[in-house]
Amino acid sequence: MEQELTTMQKLNVLLEVECKSKSTIKSYERHIEKFVKYYGKEPNQECIIHHLFYLKIKKGYDKSSLNVVRSALLYYYREILNQQITIKIPSQKRRKSIPKPLPKEVIKMIIDNTSNKKYKLLFELAYDGGFRPEEIVSLKWEDINWWDNSIMINRGK
Repeated sequence: MEQELTTMQKLNVLLEVECKSKSTIKSYERHIEKFVKYYGKEPNQECIIHHLFYLKIKKGYDKSSLNVVRSALLYYYREILNQQITIKIPSQKRRKSIPKPLPKEVIKMIIDNTSNKKYKLLFELAYDGGFRPEEIVSLKWEDINWWDNSIMINRGK
């Protein structure tokens, strides 16, 4: 005879099956446990907004942390309680900042002081081509067209 899984066991199983990272699983567990402890086993959806407001105003959570809590609680309602979310629970918008490039002198110093030819080539390619690290790492010989001096980036941004 099979025994019923607890809420946290069910949560853990679902997150594992979805291949969520260990840190995501721990974070979701922690936030859901605190929420359920305070509001009870099946709180109404309005409690999510009250909880997020409390965490922002009283606990000083930043936007990123609030979004994690929001995601955990929405997951809890949808997947554990099998409830459709009927109220609008906005996510916190983060200001996007464009990273500042390193000065040319620093780039030149890095390239000039790299003794390994392979790494030197990768640094020059990344800098001159404007490639991201993931794009450089996934580069294959077939991606380089030697005849027209071009490089095909697969799954780039």
